[in-house]
Amino acid sequence: MVYTFGCTTMSIFFIVCFCLVVCLPDDPSSTYEILYEKGLEAFKNGNWFACASYLNRSIQDYKLYVEAATHCRLDCKKSVISAEAAGIDFELNYYREIVKLSNCVRRCKNKKLGKRPEIPAPLLMEKEFEDRMPYHYLQFCYFKLEMNKEAVATAYTYFITHQDDQRIIDSLKYYRGLEGVTDEDFKDLESNAYQNAYIRGRHAYRDFDWEGTIQNMKESLRLYFEEEEKCRVACEGPYSHNGHPDFTNAVADHLQKVLICQYKCEEKFSVFGKEYLPNFVGEHYNFLQFAYFHMKDMDKAVQAVATFLLFQPFDEIMLRNKAYYMMQFGFHQGHFIPFEDAKQYYERRKIFTEIIDYVKNEYALSSDKPIDETNKTWTEDKPPLKETNNPHSNIEIFMEYSLSIGITIVPLSPEFKGSSYFAADGLLHDHHCYVILDLIRKKKPDSTGMRQITISEAMQVVAKDNENEISLRLLLQKIESIRKYISAYYNSTGLFIKQAKIVCREEDNEWEKNQHKDCILQEDGSCINTFSHFSDQEYIGVVYLTNITDGTGHLYFMEKDKRIESFLPPICGRLMIFNANDQHGVDPSWVEERCSLFVHLTSNIKDDDKSQREVKAFLNKMDEERAIQLSDMDKTEILQGFYDHGVKIIQAGENDLLGRERFVADGLAKEEECAKLINLTRKGGLYGDGYKGKASPHTDGETFLGVDIYRASKLVQQKAISVNVVQLALDISEMSRLMVEKFLNLSRPLYFDYTHLVCRTAKEGTAGNRTDDLSHAVHSDNCNLQPDGTCVVGNTSLLQRHFRYICYYCSLYCIRQFTDKDILVNTSFIILCSSFIDSWINRSL
Repeated sequence: MVYTFGCTTMSIFFIVCFCLVVCLPDDPSSTYEILYEKGLEAFKNGNWFACASYLNRSIQDYKLYVEAATHCRLDCKKSVISAEAAGIDFELNYYREIVKLSNCVRRCKNKKLGKRPEIPAPLLMEKEFEDRMPYHYLQFCYFKLEMNKEAVATAYTYFITHQDDQRIIDSLKYYRGLEGVTDEDFKDLESNAYQNAYIRGRHAYRDFDWEGTIQNMKESLRLYFEEEEKCRVACEGPYSHNGHPDFTNAVADHLQKVLICQYKCEEKFSVFGKEYLPNFVGEHYNFLQFAYFHMKDMDKAVQAVATFLLFQPFDEIMLRNKAYYMMQFGFHQGHFIPFEDAKQYYERRKIFTEIIDYVKNEYALSSDKPIDETNKTWTEDKPPLKETNNPHSNIEIFMEYSLSIGITIVPLSPEFKGSSYFAADGLLHDHHCYVILDLIRKKKPDSTGMRQITISEAMQVVAKDNENEISLRLLLQKIESIRKYISAYYNSTGLFIKQAKIVCREEDNEWEKNQHKDCILQEDGSCINTFSHFSDQEYIGVVYLTNITDGTGHLYFMEKDKRIESFLPPICGRLMIFNANDQHGVDPSWVEERCSLFVHLTSNIKDDDKSQREVKAFLNKMDEERAIQLSDMDKTEILQGFYDHGVKIIQAGENDLLGRERFVADGLAKEEECAKLINLTRKGGLYGDGYKGKASPHTDGETFLGVDIYRASKLVQQKAISVNVVQLALDISEMSRLMVEKFLNLSRPLYFDYTHLVCRTAKEGTAGNRTDDLSHAVHSDNCNLQPDGTCVVGNTSLLQRHFRYICYYCSLYCIRQFTDKDILVNTSFIILCSSFIDSWINRSL
């Protein structure tokens, strides 16, 4: 700033200015209202020193008063309002607390503000300060005093909320041209710290500074919640009643004004200058989830997603993000828990909305419109929610769910009472058990004859040698299936995996025989003398991986020193569910090794075992590395090889098949190859294979004969069929897999999930038009083709392979016409999936 007067005048100027600003008498009665009026009077009279002093003091006094009143109300609420029970008379108790609070606030204000009069300023005056009008006059006073830097700051502060005021725009342009004025002088003196932190967070996000984004967005939220709370408390100021309302109306009218004021705090703090930022609080979590993702903190990213969806539950992009975290990293619905401070904020806003809606719709003021008692909308009138953790209340739904995924409920003995015990068959098939046990076969028993392996240890096995990758993928998927199934049984989405491992006990184990007398063998592999106590929301799921049919190796329970036998032999795929507090024991197996998959679930997210997601990430990385190796040239050469050998694409895509990832290819198998596969199915197939022996599972007009690769391999070992014909089935399956992968130009490799050779034969006497009774006119299994091209899933045995990944279905048909009446269809039904594989049979052959 350049001044035209001399050194002596300069010194006198600063002394006079200092005295005008600081040395005015400290009169308690000089409230911001009075100071503001004096400042305006000085402005009109051209007394610029007094104008600047009074206006500056009025702003400071207004801030001081608001801060003191807010501080007193907050402190008194924390120290006076008690959490004791309402007692005999809730109303009197409530009034007592209000009187105590009022007295506390009054004393606090007297202490902080002295003998300041408690006469409320007019509402118009309050609005002047909220609209930053004092800065409008103050900037001119500073300008007249040639205090240009102060003039710039106060002018810019007024401009922030009056960006369409041409006079202030012209003033700012003028100031920018003055000598000594820099960009740093254009600052908002009323800027909130949370807004500055938010802006820094946005800049960090733009610069890909993820750590800075997280730090600033969290700081912005913390400061915002503090300011919003102060704003709500500031709304509890004086209120002028019209007329002479009775007590309850006076209280209700005042409360209504307070609530509306408090509700508007969010809108007030979502304005940056003149720009309103919708969903301001929620948007923080949008940036946070993305930053956490890049920092590889997936647990926090998932929480941020859940929090954002609190405020915007139907946001399509965030819902897709949620699906991505679930599919890619193995999170489930129970992991999506909002941050606690945001949840409390959201719940309070929800209550605000409900009360204000009630006031708008039902509350009658002086006009006293009649209230419709039959149309109550407030939440206190809503009936309580039903208990949700009792499976009996939803048993029919659960039974339907079990059947729909091919699981059969197993009845327990009459001694099992209550809902905590449960048994089911069909969670795994024989070949699933065989594959999972590959992970533990090479592990040597410990001194007790026990072999155990956790999913983390299984991952290390695959990391050293990926031969058992398929087993690890299956194990991961089945653990999640167990969690989902138990969650469905107990009607709870908030169950987490606390522990999961494979446990194998040697047959005829001498150590267990001896220890069995001194301690109680447990399903988790331990042997205990006393039972631990868990929370009520902890459950055990045990899936057996071996078949023991000699009457040993049973699971039993104890109630009041009474032993209750399950009388259910441990067989592959059988699931036992019980509460973690149910005291149980295991009988040793005398003849065969006893193996099981042990899963301990909890409702406490703090005990969630993250190893599940670590394994998921490990497998995803393996897929990504494979995908990099797939080149366009490789795809082109392979497809050309198919075409050179006579394979033709008959139909493909949206126009032909109403689907982008659908095609029909011909020529994958020759006539003589079809004959060999038909012969294999007829020699080794089982009627109703996969349908519990039901020979006509789809329609009474045909019989269903099938054989899977696992059974085919057993028949080879028994020398019932030739290994060459099974190898042919595998070769054609591999050709189909490769054709799908390359023709659809997939970025990730496909693996086999299930391969089933099926013959469906028309029964004698059912010739003619049979389209009415055929449920699978095109597909041999798994879904019903609809006229619009969709394929609706039915309750069939193969639903177990419906995972969260996109699966591709390819059917190879070999049709032979025998007579006009009978048609034999042999279908090599190949289920291809991008993340799960059943091709271990290639190694065993």
